[in-house]
Amino acid sequence: MITLFHCMSARSFRPLWTLEELGLSYKLNTLSLPPRFHPRQYLNINRIGMVPALIIDKILMTKSAAICEYLAKLFGPTPLGVLPEDPDYAKYLNWLHYGEAPLTFLQTIVLRYGQFEEPPGRLPQAVQDYSRWFLGRLRAVGSALGDREYLCQNRFSRLLIPQRTTL
Repeated sequence: MITLFHCMSARSFRPLWTLEELGLSYKLNTLSLPPRFHPRQYLNINRIGMVPALIIDKILMTKSAAICEYLAKLFGPTPLGVLPEDPDYAKYLNWLHYGEAPLTFLQTIVLRYGQFEEPPGRLPQAVQDYSRWFLGRLRAVGSALGDREYLCQNRFSRLLIPQRTTL
């Protein structure tokens, strides 16, 4: 049995998407944001109270990109994963994890201080600065794509980047 603990607009969307792409059966527990406050019993599953939390046969995983990689390998072969013997394996791992560190932190700042905070706590300058930084890092993905449709092995991962973005 696979169980995923998820919040809307959170990193848990990645493993949810992977579960759907793989066509796997799973139980979805949707929590409110931030999950560490509601419900408190969730802390018994993930002590830091963040999502995702994926449980498969008593194995707990909490890092979204690692969960996606694990699911693709465990339930593969699948076009979602690139294998170690594939020429683009290193690129695949690099881009899979690129979405976690270089992009997610910036998105979190923009969302928190642009949308989630009540108006007195919003920071428009931070939103503008971090949005530009995010778009700069996103351009690195566009540059790596070049004129190709996918980053690796002609199947991972397609990204639609607007030609011009203004803030």
